[in-house]
Amino acid sequence: MGATDDSGPKDCPQCGLISDPIATCCDCGYNFATLARRPLGTTEALEVVAAANEYRRLLVFIALPILVQVALIFWLTSLHGMRLGIAVLIMVVCPAVAAISAYRIARIVQLGSPVAWAIGLVVPWVGLVVLYQLVSRAAAFCRRYGLRLRFGVPTRAAITEFARSAVAQ
Repeated sequence: MGATDDSGPKDCPQCGLISDPIATCCDCGYNFATLARRPLGTTEALEVVAAANEYRRLLVFIALPILVQVALIFWLTSLHGMRLGIAVLIMVVCPAVAAISAYRIARIVQLGSPVAWAIGLVVPWVGLVVLYQLVSRAAAFCRRYGLRLRFGVPTRAAITEFARSAVAQ
């Protein structure tokens, strides 16, 4: 089904969402009649860029303590003093930064109580479910606005390109 086919659901070429056959525009702002995207306001564009940056930050600060824990398993005997202190600091600070990013993403994407998302992220086992939901919704939010993702994550280049195109409108 193409974007101009009126016989069935419409696939948005901008974000990939499927819209009703009678829809004139996609949720991302793509107009099926003019084959163009509606211009974003400055505030809306800034929120998309902020959400994409927080999404990237969240994944980095979730991955970093995991990598440190793997390193501790293999090199525990050689880590002492300053190195061990840095490793412990990373494992304490990173979840806090990730919780702040979770709060900001939940606020921008309007997921309900941002505090609950932030707290849920650092609760053992619950955090896995919260992380999955948060990542899924942040990726969908980015796609909705036409932000290109690589491996489910917006690249710096895609964020920069999006910001430039939003300012040019």
